[in-house]
Amino acid sequence: MNLAALKLISARAIAFASTMILSLAMAANSPKFKERRQRYFVSAATTGSVHRMQLLHLAGANVNSRSPSGTPLFLAAGGGRLNAVRYLLDEGADVNLRSPNGTTALAEATYYGHEPIIKELLMRGADVNALSIDGTPLDIALARNNLAIIDLLKHYGAKRASEIR
Repeated sequence: MNLAALKLISARAIAFASTMILSLAMAANSPKFKERRQRYFVSAATTGSVHRMQLLHLAGANVNSRSPSGTPLFLAAGGGRLNAVRYLLDEGADVNLRSPNGTTALAEATYYGHEPIIKELLMRGADVNALSIDGTPLDIALARNNLAIIDLLKHYGAKRASEIR
């Protein structure tokens, strides 16, 4: 091959790559693509797939998004996915953001008895007395008769809903 042929091939390769990058950038900003990316991010938070969450977040997924099933932090906390909870908090997830039914990640972790997640959320500034449909996290722990979590919440200053109102 001569030099002119190599230049032509290089120019075509650059033009193709540029067109492909522009097409991907346009597709990434379409509402349908954004919605799908966010749905996959919520699914990754639910299953605790931190690697998938990292890639989707890098592609533009929002750590504080709200879906009908809850926020990514709410779903990771309820599922006992400690590494996912830590990743979300490290990336700026709001520790006190409420799910569509008004429940916080702390209340969800309390309901399911995920003590390591409760500790992580409390250390990261979760409101120990946030009221939800079921009362405070302490009310939830008392209803579930989980003594270890009751003691943990009380250590952080938890109160019953009747004491707050």
